[in-house]
Amino acid sequence: MLSKKMNERFTRISSSSPAGKLLRQYWHPLCAVDSLNPKRPLRMIEIMGERIVVYRSGTNNYTAFPERCPHRGASLEYGFIEDDCLRCSYHGWLFGPEGLCREMPFEPRKQPGTIHIASYPIVERAGLLFIYMNTREPADFPEWDILNRDDGLYEIQLQDDLECNWFQIQENAADVTHTAYLHSRWFQELELDDNSGFDRPMLSYGFQPFEHGILKSWTYRDDSGVPRMGWGNLLVFPSMLRLESEMHWRVPINEYRTRIFILRFTPSSENDNYARPRITDLPRRKSAEGIYYMDTFFSQDAMAWETQGAIADRTKETLGASDTGISMFRRMFLSQIDLVLQDRPPALGRADGRAIIDLREYMGGYLPMSAPPDPTVTKRRSREEVFDYRHRQYNIET
Repeated sequence: MLSKKMNERFTRISSSSPAGKLLRQYWHPLCAVDSLNPKRPLRMIEIMGERIVVYRSGTNNYTAFPERCPHRGASLEYGFIEDDCLRCSYHGWLFGPEGLCREMPFEPRKQPGTIHIASYPIVERAGLLFIYMNTREPADFPEWDILNRDDGLYEIQLQDDLECNWFQIQENAADVTHTAYLHSRWFQELELDDNSGFDRPMLSYGFQPFEHGILKSWTYRDDSGVPRMGWGNLLVFPSMLRLESEMHWRVPINEYRTRIFILRFTPSSENDNYARPRITDLPRRKSAEGIYYMDTFFSQDAMAWETQGAIADRTKETLGASDTGISMFRRMFLSQIDLVLQDRPPALGRADGRAIIDLREYMGGYLPMSAPPDPTVTKRRSREEVFDYRHRQYNIET
C-alpha cells in the first residue's frame, strides 16, 4: 500500500515532476521510420505529455521540435519542409535542424540565431526512431543486441494505445505469477492452443536486481514431473520488457495513455534478411461494446492493466510475496529519482559508452514465454553467475 503522494511520484511524468525528470534521461521510441514517408514526411506525436513534431528531410535526416512555434504559438505540424529546415506556415519563420530560427520574414530588424527552440536528438535503429527529450547533452544510446542484427528479419508490432498510466504496465514486467491465470487459464477457458508453457505447475519463483533492471526466476514441473528452473524475461529499466527474441517499450503518451512498441527479430538465412522491418498492426483488444476478447496475450494484459483505472490507486492495494518484484522495482525507481534530483545521472539501463549490450546472456534454463526462442544465442550466464545474495526466491506449497 502506498500513500497518494508516493503514488503520484511514480505516475506523474511532466518535465518538472521527479518521474518525468528521470524518464527524460533515457531514449524512447517515438515512431516507426516508415510512418514518415514522401506522402507524409512530418507528424505530430505526443510523448510524455509533450506534443512533438518530427519530420524527415529531403536528405533523409530526422528532426524533432516542440509543436508550438515560438512566434505566436501556431502548430508546426502544418509547417513546410525546406531542405533540412522547417518553416512555420503562419508567418514563415524558418528553423534549422539545430533549432535556431534562421529567417523571420516581414521583420524589419531580422536577428537570425537569436530565437531558439529545442531540437531533440533522434537515433534510427531497426526501423524505429528513438528520441531523447532532455535538453542537456544526451546520454549514450543503449545499443541493445536486438537493435543491431543483420542475420534475420525484423517485425515491428503495433497495437491500439493503452488507456492507462505507463507505470502499471511496467510493473507487470516484474510479475512472474500472473501468467498462470491471466494467460494460460484464459486460453483453456476459450479452448485455444497454449504453447507458452505457463500452464505447467509452478514450484517456486524469485526476483533479483541486475545491472539493467530486474530478472525473474521460476521452477516449473515438466511433463515427466521433473522440476526445471529458468530465469530471464527481463524488466529493463525504466520502461522495457525483454524476452529472448522480442523487446517491448512502454512509452508514456501522457499520464493516462501509453503506447507500446514491440520489436521482434527472427534469425533467417534467406536472401531477404536485409529487408526493411515489417510493420504489423495487432488485433483489436476489445469489442465495440468495450468487452475484452481475452483470446490473446495482448487483450488479456490490457484487461489487467486498464481495469486498474487510468492511474491505479495504490493506496488500496494488498501486496503479497509474489509482488516482491514490484516492490523491488518501486524501490529501484525511487533510488534512480534520487540520483537525478541530485543532478547525477541514473545508474540503471544506460549505455555508458559500451558497445553492443546482449541481454540474452541473462536468460537460461527453462524459458516459458510468449515469444519464440532465439537459436543463435551462443553465450549464456550460468546460474552461479546470475544469482547472488540479492536473489529473493519463494517456494510454493503443493
